[in-house]
Amino acid sequence: MKVVSFSGVDSLGKTYYSNSVKIELEKFGYRVKVLHYFDYSFSKFFSKNYSENSIKYDLKIKNGIFLNNLRIIVYFVDLITINLIKIYKSLYNDFLILDRTYVDYKLNINFVKNKKKFKLKILNFIDCQFILISKKNKSTKYPSQGKEYFLEKNEIYKNFQHSSKKIFYLNVDEPTEHNLKYILSTLELKK
Repeated sequence: MKVVSFSGVDSLGKTYYSNSVKIELEKFGYRVKVLHYFDYSFSKFFSKNYSENSIKYDLKIKNGIFLNNLRIIVYFVDLITINLIKIYKSLYNDFLILDRTYVDYKLNINFVKNKKKFKLKILNFIDCQFILISKKNKSTKYPSQGKEYFLEKNEIYKNFQHSSKKIFYLNVDEPTEHNLKYILSTLELKK
C-alpha cells in the first residue's frame, strides 16, 4: 500500500486534492481510503471545534509551556496512531491518502514558537508527501484566522527544509488539471 499525503495552509485545497486524487486512482481500479488528520489525531481533544478556534488555541499554546509540551507529546502519539492505521488499512486498500499529517502538526508547533524556518526528518511511512503552497501568496478564500495568518504560514511551508526525495511541492497557483497530472505522474500513473 502507498501512503500519499497533502499538507499546507488552510484554504489551499488539501481536501480538494485528496478527494480528486482518490477519484482518479479509483478510475485505475485502485482501492483508496482518505483520512483527514482530525479523524485520527488526539489533538482534536484540545478544543471542541479546533478548526473554528485554532487561532485562539494557538494563542493559548504561545502562553503556556505545559500546553506546548503536551502538544509535542500528542505529536508523537499521532505518529504511532497513523502507523497503526496504515497497517490496518493496508489489508483493505491500495492507497491511503492523508489530508494533513504530522508535518502540519510539527509546523504548527514551530509556528506558535515563532520559528520561521525548521527542519524535519521525514519518516519513511509516507511514500509521497505533497506540500501545497501559493508562490503568489494568494488564496481564493482565506482561512478563518485571516490573511496575515495565511501569509505567515504559507511562507513557513515555502521555507520548509528537508532532505527527503519523497516530498514534492505543489504550486496551487497553477491550474488544478496541471497539478492533478503532476500528482499522478509522481505516483507513476498517467491520466
